[in-house]
Amino acid sequence: MALTKVKLAVLSFAFAFSNVDAYWRMSCSTVQTGRIDPVVSPGMVSSHVHKLVGASNINISSTYDTLRQASCTSCSVQADKSAYWTPLLYYQHADGTFEEVYAGGMAIYYLGRGNATTGATPFPPGFRMLSGDMSARSYDNTTLTYGNVRPVADRVSFACLDDQAMAEQPYMFRTSCKYGMRAQIHFQSCWNGRDLYRSDNSHVAYMSDIDNGECPPTHPVQLVHLFYEVLYSMDSVTQDGGRFVFAQGDPTGYGFHGDFINGWDQKTIKNATKECAFTDNDGDISDCPILAATNDDNAAWNCPEQPSIVEEPVSGRISKLPGCIKVDNGPANAPIGDMVCAAGVPQPSLRQPSKATGTATTTLLPTPGQSVNNWAYVGCATDSFSPRSLSGTMYTNSTGMTTESCQSFCLTNGYIYAGTENGQECWCDNTLNSASTLGQTDCDLNCAGNGYEKCGGAWRLSVWKSEVSQHLKRSTSGTTLSTVRLSARSTIGACTPITRGTQTSGPSSSKSSASSSSSSKASASSSKSSSSSSAPSSSPTGGSGGAVSLGCYSEATNQRALSGASYVDTTDMTNEACESYCKGKGFTYAGTEYSQECYCGNSFNAGSVGGQTGCTMACTGNKNEICGGPNRLTVWNVSGSGSGSSSSSSSTKASATSSPTSSPSGGAVSLGCYSEATNQRALSGASYVDTTGMTNEACESYCKGKGFTYAGTEYSQECYCGNSFNAGSVGGQTGCTMACTGNKNEICGGPNRLTVWSVSGSGSGSGSSSSTTSSAPSSPTGVGSYQLKGCYSEGTTGRALVSNSYVDTTGMTVESCIAFCQKSNYPYAGVEWSQECYCGTTISNGAAPASSSDCNMVCTGNSKEICGGSSRIDIYYNGS
Repeated sequence: MALTKVKLAVLSFAFAFSNVDAYWRMSCSTVQTGRIDPVVSPGMVSSHVHKLVGASNINISSTYDTLRQASCTSCSVQADKSAYWTPLLYYQHADGTFEEVYAGGMAIYYLGRGNATTGATPFPPGFRMLSGDMSARSYDNTTLTYGNVRPVADRVSFACLDDQAMAEQPYMFRTSCKYGMRAQIHFQSCWNGRDLYRSDNSHVAYMSDIDNGECPPTHPVQLVHLFYEVLYSMDSVTQDGGRFVFAQGDPTGYGFHGDFINGWDQKTIKNATKECAFTDNDGDISDCPILAATNDDNAAWNCPEQPSIVEEPVSGRISKLPGCIKVDNGPANAPIGDMVCAAGVPQPSLRQPSKATGTATTTLLPTPGQSVNNWAYVGCATDSFSPRSLSGTMYTNSTGMTTESCQSFCLTNGYIYAGTENGQECWCDNTLNSASTLGQTDCDLNCAGNGYEKCGGAWRLSVWKSEVSQHLKRSTSGTTLSTVRLSARSTIGACTPITRGTQTSGPSSSKSSASSSSSSKASASSSKSSSSSSAPSSSPTGGSGGAVSLGCYSEATNQRALSGASYVDTTDMTNEACESYCKGKGFTYAGTEYSQECYCGNSFNAGSVGGQTGCTMACTGNKNEICGGPNRLTVWNVSGSGSGSSSSSSSTKASATSSPTSSPSGGAVSLGCYSEATNQRALSGASYVDTTGMTNEACESYCKGKGFTYAGTEYSQECYCGNSFNAGSVGGQTGCTMACTGNKNEICGGPNRLTVWSVSGSGSGSGSSSSTTSSAPSSPTGVGSYQLKGCYSEGTTGRALVSNSYVDTTGMTVESCIAFCQKSNYPYAGVEWSQECYCGTTISNGAAPASSSDCNMVCTGNSKEICGGSSRIDIYYNGS
């Protein structure tokens, strides 16, 4: 067969996948980060840091047999316990320090390629390989594939995702990429048929065209073709004139590489290769029955990132690249001495495998009627926003929820039904609402605190009933739950119980609410409860005593937020220990970061801002406390004074004046308090909801901007517009008593009561003036590569987007939702009910386009954005 001449053109994604659509694609989230490489450095700490996905028990000595024993995999197909990894990308700041660049995981492609007429051979047990050259610092156009078709260097490519399309290149040609930089690597697909691995990688070879073509006679066995994509969020770090560098000291990208150890169930990979790798199914797992049988769209939740078995700081802001790495610009290949440690250099200690790995075990999947520890399993039940299936009380714990802790919580508070949902929520009641349907099959989310138990799913409850005859009697005082409209969903990463009238705190093992305790948004929401006890907290119980929580702070722009003393404890960091350390050194503030770091200072350096989200990482010394997050600090004032909320403080009801004191346009006229209409809304024009920022001014401006005569605020957070009042709505009422969520000194209606204004400049009542104006919130038309498809109804038989979800009652934005979905490579992202985020691979269950006016609820984290509506979801799609 005649082969074409040498091709020096760069690898193009469009070219690479233009031949056929025969492949399958898996989303894989990060399962471990560290100096681990059992292919190149088996049994020892590797030379540089990798980000690994796949089997949960990956370690320095992994083999096919050990990977098959993993308790889970972070890739969607659970029959695949393989391990995949690439080098970590850092940003080298102008001051010489290094900071990890965020990448949520990988997309792994298995493609049917090559000229073999009988199809491809699946990877055999024990097979492993490496693609790429970590020492490369320039383009090698002399080493060619079989038949001298093209340079082997074309195996690596980079795509800069921006408003303008750019040709891909085999190096980091541009790092200012609005929507991220994608690194890509093709693997060898030709095998000699004998060796499962050779240290010089000679057991495998590239096809003549790398992603297609012929195998050389020396490597006659055609394998299924493996391809990785890693998307880096280049704006996750503050660029200050430094540069991006891969973990092996490569600032060019030519040295990008990937490793693979096979961990597939052999029957699955054999049948999938035969039936799906060469079938035109556009990569959809659901179109391949053998893969769909073990597919888990919740793999990122059910198999979360494990602590690295190599005990050293590799993330956040660090002083040097881990290992003995020297940054080498090239163009010559980096010498081995610049990438590995000399003999005798001390190596970091290794964590005990039992702390970082899992072994296969049976997940608890009880059958209805089965009794466990005096609790009978009722079944998997549907849930909804209104009515809730169990609505007595609830709490959330995003790191420690178990069936047992929920059952104990409910029984202690006098309820005989306990239900777990979304992997982290516990709901209690004495009856199961009749609207709930049992017999569901999708209670498939692992419990946050026990990966071998299932804790419901998205809008699914794992329901248990106590068999204990004597249970505690609950108090019946306080607001009835049926009057509380706010969603009782929780914020992922914060374990704060959500106000639902009468409320009880969660168990003492609940995680920190420090990041939200000082938030005005949280307090606005909690003001609706008339009977509320303190929320679970990880505030220090010993040591510093009078510490005051200041919440979650970002790092500073060009230096540490707190630049006094500091230390790192990779195994025993707690907030108490950090506070005691800083207080003992005479500092005012103490901040914990990245689960293991402690910083002290007397002031915050430029660029550090409070009130952030992202403090989500458990302390290394106490899993029930939050110790900051990536570039986020959990901050305390250890001098006993300062802004923020004390660790012992509880929520109090907001005070409000009896009448509003301002209106936005100078001509608005107060019409007083109106009742709702009989069979519909009193004002049935446009409307929106803002659970954190509603004011009368904002509502008036919104309605006036849309040409309506009247504006009315209701239930502290709702705005309604109209040109007339519908039947049954009557003025001169009492009951307008609720403080606006955006201004505690204004009244925004009440339950079934509206504070009404005439915004046309006429009408009875007293006018007032103010120069304050507000622009109406709207749905962004696009964020990055995601574009707004429109407002959709929820599905008729299930969620419109079913793959993954989370709720943020104080900080949801369109941008944060899209980032959450994008990190797991979901093409669809949707926001709903002002605070809920959903991801999916397709729009499912009969969801259909709806009127854009139905998506009218303001995002909890951005009062200028719309985040869907009531059973309406704003859907964004990444067409790339």
